[in-house]
Amino acid sequence: MNHATCQRKAEARIRQLCCLGLGSEAVVPALLRELHALVPSHSNGFYWAGANGRVSNAYNEIPEAQSIAQLYVRDAYNTGKREVTRSLGEAVQREHGVVRDWQTLKVSRRDFYRSDFYNLLLRPLGYGRLLRLVLRGPSGRCGVLQLQRQLRDPDFTDRDVERLSSIEPFLVQALTWREGVRAELLVDSGEYGMLIADGNGRLLAMSPQGRQLLHLACHPRMETGREATLPTHLPPAIAAICMRLLQLHARGDVAQAPVVSHDNVWGRFVFRGHLLDGPADPTGMIGISVHREVPLPIQL
Repeated sequence: MNHATCQRKAEARIRQLCCLGLGSEAVVPALLRELHALVPSHSNGFYWAGANGRVSNAYNEIPEAQSIAQLYVRDAYNTGKREVTRSLGEAVQREHGVVRDWQTLKVSRRDFYRSDFYNLLLRPLGYGRLLRLVLRGPSGRCGVLQLQRQLRDPDFTDRDVERLSSIEPFLVQALTWREGVRAELLVDSGEYGMLIADGNGRLLAMSPQGRQLLHLACHPRMETGREATLPTHLPPAIAAICMRLLQLHARGDVAQAPVVSHDNVWGRFVFRGHLLDGPADPTGMIGISVHREVPLPIQL
């Protein structure tokens, strides 16, 4: 299958996803994945914004970026402290159509690449080049789509801009639905992660995907003024898996794996506990696998 055929198929899938009538948070992760085939990029992200331009939610494909997105938005996007590029509020007011990274700068490219904003935040995450599209729905709701390439990658072309512009009406349609996941049959999304905790529910380690999924499970929406750093302990409902697992092991019942499921706008998150050490020691290590389920139409 040649590149042009892959792009046509990706565009068709994107149009289908945008017209499913599902909550936009449920659709956006799949939508960002499909965009890679239409306009190749290192990573993609999406920011939801209200009529005042303030970010109300965010999704980023890089787990590290997702876990710090809320703090970043609170201290930069929503407060306008960034002086090297336009804030989201400024973008919502001024930008129309697809814009490139150099069009968003308030300083020269040279000064931008010397700034703390680039070197302390963007560069460690692998960001170098940008395409951005502000989406405005009929109800006044806004969203900002960002496609990122690494600095060593080729710059986005005029053809890339045209391809992204061509699907703008469908992206606006997807943004219209903000009522959460509809009561559809949920199926496995193929997204899996692992959390390691002790018997008291204290987090010891996480896989990158586990960090991403735990963040989404804990943060259905952004909470203004609160940091989105992951807790040192698991949320109570998930931490209960650890205690339940130790209780089962103390009774000699090692065949059962405690399971907790949690639903929010991102889908359903299923957490399953696994005893790693063997001894029923409160400080022992417990593995908690997590996977996300999404509405069946997204997978179909």
